[in-house]
Amino acid sequence: MAATSSARASAPKLAIARGTRPDLRALLSHRRAGVVVIGLGILLALPSLAVGFFADDYTFLVALRHRVRPFYDLFRFSTGDVEQTRHLMVSGDYPWWTALDFKLHFIRPLTSIVLAIDSFLFGNHPLGYHLDALAWYLLLLVGAWMFFRRVLSGPAATLALFVFTLRSGHALPYAWISARHVLIAAVPALFALLAHMRAVREDWRPGRILAPLLLLVGLAGSEIALGIVPFWVAYDVMAGRAKGGLRRAAWLCAPAVVITAIYLVSYRLFGGGALDTPAYRNPLNDPGGFALGAIARVPTYLADALLGFPVGVSVDLPLWPVAAVGVLGVLFCVTLFVVSRSTSDPDRTTLAWVVPAALLAIGPGLSTVWGHALLLPDLGFSALIGFLLWRAIDGLSSRNVVGLERYGLAAGAAVLVVGHLLLAPLASAQTTWRLLRGGEMYRRTAMTADLGASPAKRVFLIAAPDAKTYFYARDTVEMLAPEALKCWSVLAATNAHYRFTRTGAQAFRIEQTEAPTEENYDHFFSAKRFAVGDVVEQCGATIRVDALRNGKPSILSVALDEPLDSADVVLLALDDHRFHRFPLPAIGDSLDLSKPPLVPPPVRLSNAIVPR
Repeated sequence: MAATSSARASAPKLAIARGTRPDLRALLSHRRAGVVVIGLGILLALPSLAVGFFADDYTFLVALRHRVRPFYDLFRFSTGDVEQTRHLMVSGDYPWWTALDFKLHFIRPLTSIVLAIDSFLFGNHPLGYHLDALAWYLLLLVGAWMFFRRVLSGPAATLALFVFTLRSGHALPYAWISARHVLIAAVPALFALLAHMRAVREDWRPGRILAPLLLLVGLAGSEIALGIVPFWVAYDVMAGRAKGGLRRAAWLCAPAVVITAIYLVSYRLFGGGALDTPAYRNPLNDPGGFALGAIARVPTYLADALLGFPVGVSVDLPLWPVAAVGVLGVLFCVTLFVVSRSTSDPDRTTLAWVVPAALLAIGPGLSTVWGHALLLPDLGFSALIGFLLWRAIDGLSSRNVVGLERYGLAAGAAVLVVGHLLLAPLASAQTTWRLLRGGEMYRRTAMTADLGASPAKRVFLIAAPDAKTYFYARDTVEMLAPEALKCWSVLAATNAHYRFTRTGAQAFRIEQTEAPTEENYDHFFSAKRFAVGDVVEQCGATIRVDALRNGKPSILSVALDEPLDSADVVLLALDDHRFHRFPLPAIGDSLDLSKPPLVPPPVRLSNAIVPR
């Protein structure tokens, strides 16, 4: 007791001797500091309640309403079965140019069930879904605070939580309902790690059972939960060396390794993975493409993790400059780490295992380039940034740090503050705003499709420039006006002027009158290789490729099974972000249609499809 009292009494003197102001250290070390930071994080996330539904949200809700897929397997978009894909194309569910072996199937039963429950409780009212997402986000921040408090000293832990809370990539999971799977996976996975750490450190017996169970729950939410396994293993290696060597470490991490192996095998056996889609590179189905993509994606993620350069912005920029920023971030953090003092600091021992774990944890998110894949790796990266920030502040307040060392610490602290504490929350707010504005815009555009009264209509859209228009518009219409739509066929995924020529009572031809400024046949659904003479059936129409421009269709002939002016046939063009009917010309006559509008830059989310 005397020793403890003596240590507590000497703490302020040590702080003064090192130069750090006692009030700042006490403020950052206060047990309620984390509560304040978590409250700030939830406050910053509250605007997401206004977002509403966006893109895939409509797809999932329509699938639940019509029982298109099992409620526990909503992320089974296509299994790669040729006959199933052909059926989806004929019915208008997928574009007519979809590759027949197209596959996109994520094994996420827990997320699917949560979405089904929300659909049952809240129906078409998005507020309840978003409140659910914020509850998951709150649990994540609480878990992160527990983690940082366990592995870092008080000031560094608080700063790490502050950085973690403001990360720009964390906005998408709580602001977009369809991206909530990241939270549903990360929360139980994080608490699995905490339970395991307590079991190892304190011999807490319930943790030996609770940790594997929570890891299984996280993996049921999403494959993103795999990102916690490197932390689990790295911690065990560190703990094993202190308590019995590598054999002890192998014994400690065995549950996580075995569960991971079983999960990967089961994922493959149940048909999970992606194939023939440029938006996702799955290592199980396309190891070569995944590896090539990872070479560029890792530096891109590091630019966000180390310098706060948002991944959500980087996808719209040239690849190599962003990768260069990531390499610069590595050099910057290594330099600042070396310059910072207190080489015997126990926080440095923590960084020796959390930083390598964070680098390995990036792996599960390398199938696509979006900041939400950094959610679990950010546990390690935020710990590093929190440590560097505290060491810079600590050093600058010391009289012993002078000259170039002082200027270096000041410059380093300024870069970290600007990137992680200023730009990151601005990028988060921008993500929420873009989802809000984009969702409103696409909903308004979809509802301009005047389908009139019954019967349900077969819609043929001449051209659309992007998937959010040609694909998600269909699900939006079907959800908001479920009895109005029978089938939806998009004839061209281009941004070009077209000439519509009526070639018969039941037939017409469309041809590009200029080279398109943008083509999106490969935007999400990987397009087959086109050839003149290709014929595809869709929505009761026969679509034939008559000519190609740069390998993509430039002239199409379309023949329906009934007259064009039938009550259930609707021909639409897209102009000024509105779907509109156009007057049918006489047989043999033509009509020039304007170019479909691209989404204006203030609303556009990305050139890449937003990931699920």
